[in-house]
Amino acid sequence: MKRELLLDVQGLSLTAGAFSLQSLSFQVHRDDYLVIVGPTGSGKTLLLEALAGLVAVEAGRIFYQQQDITAAPPETRRFGFAYQDSLLYPHLTVRENILFGAAVQGRAKAPEIRRRLTELAEVLAIGPILNRHPERLSGGERQRVSLARALLLQPPLLLLDEPLSALDPQTRAGLQQLLRHIHRDEGVAVIHVTHDFAEAMHLGTNMLLLNEGRLWQSGTPQELFARPNSEYAARFLRVENIIPGSIRWQDDQRWFGTERSTRLFGPLPEQGASEWQVGAPSFLAIRASYIRLTREAQTESGPESESGPGPRSVSASVPALAEGQAKECGWPATVTEITFQGSYVEVTCHAGDCWLVHVPIAHWRSLHLQQGETVWLACQVSDLHVVPRAGQETSMDDGLD
Repeated sequence: MKRELLLDVQGLSLTAGAFSLQSLSFQVHRDDYLVIVGPTGSGKTLLLEALAGLVAVEAGRIFYQQQDITAAPPETRRFGFAYQDSLLYPHLTVRENILFGAAVQGRAKAPEIRRRLTELAEVLAIGPILNRHPERLSGGERQRVSLARALLLQPPLLLLDEPLSALDPQTRAGLQQLLRHIHRDEGVAVIHVTHDFAEAMHLGTNMLLLNEGRLWQSGTPQELFARPNSEYAARFLRVENIIPGSIRWQDDQRWFGTERSTRLFGPLPEQGASEWQVGAPSFLAIRASYIRLTREAQTESGPESESGPGPRSVSASVPALAEGQAKECGWPATVTEITFQGSYVEVTCHAGDCWLVHVPIAHWRSLHLQQGETVWLACQVSDLHVVPRAGQETSMDDGLD
């Protein structure tokens, strides 16, 4: 079934003071929940304001349902917008703030609007404060009121600027479920700016990474977190293991050789290393949760590097992904630090390079490990991902499929 294209942004550029958004292109379908991440000052809020018509676009086009709305005034777009700092009208009560958009349309007293207000007040736990003015609200209460105002008229597109950032964990979890319900059951597309990566993974179907006003990477949250396209993306998205080295061509295959040890990791999958990367300084980027830790001592049997053997490629007992390619690679390491993190244990290991491994509590209890002990680390060959070093990467402006 063909997906309905809702928003099509083509080469959007604008300047605000010394900052500029530079040729941003992406698409939002009706069933998309798009999350936008990036450091402070990367242009996330400015992008939302441009989509809402609150700031003028200097170049590029914004199409909504195939109609050019680049120069259309905000009130004709009918997008819902909830700011991080709420921007409530101080002279109006909470009830009046929420009903403001409906009042402008002459619908504030309509039965369906009153029912919607009652529903939102209950879900957002703002019933007791409906008659208060904004100066008597906490930061979290302000954000919930701002979200209620954005949701009241059931807009086709909801723009959210960190709407859950000031909420306690229990309220935040409840609102995340509410947003998922609205997106899924009411057919509302969402563009959601957040600094919370867990929130991005929980809510997002697609994701944009911005940096200095440029679109650095796009895809699903799972794709960006597992396969960042650059050193910048890997570090910003907090990939725990970023190991310096370079790609080497050996035995007609690509392997990653580290700078601080004699180990070769691989063979690398094709999507993990392109021809131009061979010999160039790069990083092996792999999540701590993708590495398996066991007590088993195994013999390494990878290809010989200039200084010695590489990690053992486990192919005897595990079916290969392709001819000549093992499904796993593994290597011995020494435990240097153990840190309990609630639902998992972070184990720091040394094997020439420093490796972080996240071990689930249930598995940890069976290991009985102490600092100084030797362990075996292993990962799927498909999880070996190489990124260029800073200065070699480029941003991108490809649209989302």
